[in-house]
Amino acid sequence: MAQEYQWGFLPNEVLGNLECTMVAGRGAASAAAIVLLPSGTGARFSVVGDEGQIVGGALPFMPHHLHLGVREDGLPVVGFGDLRLNSKTFRPMDSPEPVRIYLGEEVVYESDKARDFLVARDGASFAVHEPLADGESRLLVRNLELGTEKHFDLGREMTPHNAYELSYAMDYTLDETEVVFRPAHADAQGIGTYRFYPVGDGMARRMTVEDGMGAVLVSSREGYLAHWHDIMADGERGGVWRVSKRRFDHQQGTTEDVWHRDLDPGWFGGRLSVSDNGRWLGVHGWEFHVLETQAGRPVFRYSQVAPVAEHLARLGSVAGDEGAAAVGRLTGITFRGDSMMFYRQFGQLSCRTPPGQEYDAIRYRQCLRRLREHGHYRSVFDVYDLNAIALDAQPTYRAEVYRETTCMERNAPLPGLQTVGGRLIYASGWKQR
Repeated sequence: MAQEYQWGFLPNEVLGNLECTMVAGRGAASAAAIVLLPSGTGARFSVVGDEGQIVGGALPFMPHHLHLGVREDGLPVVGFGDLRLNSKTFRPMDSPEPVRIYLGEEVVYESDKARDFLVARDGASFAVHEPLADGESRLLVRNLELGTEKHFDLGREMTPHNAYELSYAMDYTLDETEVVFRPAHADAQGIGTYRFYPVGDGMARRMTVEDGMGAVLVSSREGYLAHWHDIMADGERGGVWRVSKRRFDHQQGTTEDVWHRDLDPGWFGGRLSVSDNGRWLGVHGWEFHVLETQAGRPVFRYSQVAPVAEHLARLGSVAGDEGAAAVGRLTGITFRGDSMMFYRQFGQLSCRTPPGQEYDAIRYRQCLRRLREHGHYRSVFDVYDLNAIALDAQPTYRAEVYRETTCMERNAPLPGLQTVGGRLIYASGWKQR
């Protein structure tokens, strides 16, 4: 036990600590999490699983981007970045942008200047967007399974359009065989040019989606699109939207719709989302729809603009005896494997940074904690089991979410940190398929 804590954390160091950050793994890494604490000008970290702390170490900088992968043998691949672009505060163009990536406790990549980076959730590879001279850049992709490294010249295509943010989002495809740069303009909703780069064998591909109002490509071979199929009489409040699963055959140069489904979600901003495991498609409008992706069968719908009485009926037993107060404000819907969460907030936030003062993360978190402890503000997840879903299903359970820090004691059955036998462990909680 003493040896573990030479680099790891004691439970009382992290649980409830407002300076602590926990980032839970997703997909193949869903049984582990990264725990991070500031230390001097840098940070200490530990990767924690259901048996305790696996690996850990120290960083010479404090990261605000963290990525976790877990290989089949259980060895974690973890990446940290202190990136200027897409950070919460403005930083000059010449600021350092360090990235460090570990395989277990071995540093396998390090740079003091990077625009973005990724670690595959299955731990098989990582990718770094590296700036070059004269505004050009390249993509480095290292396959840890094959021991190979590829470089893709990007020219100036991925050069930031201003000093604050990137106009694209770098990600892995759903099967993690490609790295993709996808359009990330606030109003793009997936419409625009995608650039795919293979992790192993294969060709780099560029694809442009311009014939829809919303899209999400899960690989260079497959994606989902939404089109305005039939405009309603008033034209102002939506209409019938056709959602399609589309397959791309690059050898034949053909495109086919595997299935399509006509929906009326009312006002629809074009946003589509796909679960980590690829089984579920969300269509986000005034009426939220979930389709299973194999054949496009509708499995769930929920009106976000229904009267309070309808919301209460859909909440069922999780509303308890709170009445209308149980509805709150629905601020987000997301998937985790075969679970779907509705994020609701109650009360009013009054923790804004006063004009003329610099944002202070700890002061903000202290304010959140005071509001929650005094009953003025709280957040919850309403969780649905998609394997037992129905069109009018009610949540399986409701659990409170502590916004002031991700390092709170686990609120079962949500995933989180907990103490077992005096040791810090991570209980994942989610069902992954």
